[in-house]
Amino acid sequence: MNERMIPLALFLSCVVSTTALAENKPDKTQHQKKLENHLLPAIIFADQPIHPWSIQQRMSRYRVPGVSIALINDGTVEWVNSYGSPSAKGDQALTPSARFQAASISKWVTAIGALKLVEQKSLKLEQSVNTYLKNWTLRNADGSANSDVTLKQLLSHQGGVSVRSFAGYAVDSTLPSARQILEGRAPANSAPIRVIHEPGIEYRYSGGGYQVTQQLIEEISGQSFARYMQENVLHAANMRHSSYQLSLQPQDGLPVACGHEFNGAPVPDCGRIYPELAAAWLWSTPSDLANLAIALIDSVKRKPNALLSSEMARAHLTPAIGNMGLGAGVHGEGQALHFDHSGWTHGFRSYLVVYPYLGKGIVVMANANGGHELISEVVRAAAATYQWPDFAPKERPLARLNTEQLDQFAGTYRVQPHGFNLQISRVADHLQVNTPRGSHYNYFPVSTNRFVAIEDGSELHFSSDREAGTQTLTIWQMNAVRLSEHEP
Repeated sequence: MNERMIPLALFLSCVVSTTALAENKPDKTQHQKKLENHLLPAIIFADQPIHPWSIQQRMSRYRVPGVSIALINDGTVEWVNSYGSPSAKGDQALTPSARFQAASISKWVTAIGALKLVEQKSLKLEQSVNTYLKNWTLRNADGSANSDVTLKQLLSHQGGVSVRSFAGYAVDSTLPSARQILEGRAPANSAPIRVIHEPGIEYRYSGGGYQVTQQLIEEISGQSFARYMQENVLHAANMRHSSYQLSLQPQDGLPVACGHEFNGAPVPDCGRIYPELAAAWLWSTPSDLANLAIALIDSVKRKPNALLSSEMARAHLTPAIGNMGLGAGVHGEGQALHFDHSGWTHGFRSYLVVYPYLGKGIVVMANANGGHELISEVVRAAAATYQWPDFAPKERPLARLNTEQLDQFAGTYRVQPHGFNLQISRVADHLQVNTPRGSHYNYFPVSTNRFVAIEDGSELHFSSDREAGTQTLTIWQMNAVRLSEHEP
């Protein structure tokens, strides 16, 4: 996640120096306004002016009806704000108390719940989970009982466990039980959860591993997963608006954001249901997740009545293979050490990043599939405004191509073997890539046949075979061939 800092002079117009802020000082409002109006691209170009955007401009660009932010500074929530609407209807204003699907950020919160059981000496991090599981057994691909996978490996995605992610279920679907999910039995729509790679060798993201962790927590605590997490993590961290209860829209009167597609269309029934609670089902708010992050900061600093011991919090933030700690990504060193986690479900995007030793961070949640790029721009604005050591845009040289040079790349390209089309067109001095899901990206030239997207920094490379008369491109680790005008 670390990104090279660009020269400070480039940011003098958009960076406000930070000091220890009290609630009644004007700097708080100034910082907030600066962040809200200085969203930054992933890429800037040498010797070119920077043109930051406002949150509202980028919400419109990515077709995101609503976004909510909690900003952490000096170890406290400095400010919280929401923008837009909980749905594309726009008939209501989004409020900071509106819940979003936290998606895979659920895993980070789950990990803290599991670590509390370790602190209570009910579990050991480095002992086979099958020594604790009595009602279900984690098995290898051949069906034999596994004797190696530990809780530590499950939390850090090093257990070699199958099922990367879960697809969710329509609201009117028959939902599987936790046991049916584990065993891959109908009506579960995911494969059986098995150990399919040697544990402890490499990082392999696994939602299935967190389904096993859910089973482990329930068996050890003697409580339902949702109740255990409510009593031992959510309540303890003052996460008053958060819940793992299996209900799409909690019936407690609190507002709920509805999910949206890349093209801005509402997701049916506001979103899908994810009965894989530990891996994907937490409903929360940025301020609640910020409260948990601050509880972790307090634990690291050995403050009284902290959520975890300092030793356990530091173990949680110790990176292993793939820069993965016990439940979150961990990057950097010393004061620049930071942890992060993202969340993606159908119609929702979320992200948090926290510097525990600097007491800085941010939580952003959005109710549309296009929200991840918006969130990245908000994070870069926070990094510039609050002088974080990372997340600055990368600088690239800009090549000047004339319209004829750009037009030669325009056309429809078939991505193989996936079978969908990308539409490439020229827009002023750059190319635009339009996808069938309704998103588009702006690619600027860095050479005569290479382009870089300002939204995410991805590269687009063109090549041609004059003998075969074909034009090909490489993008997002995929290859595509330009279709003739007569091909569908």
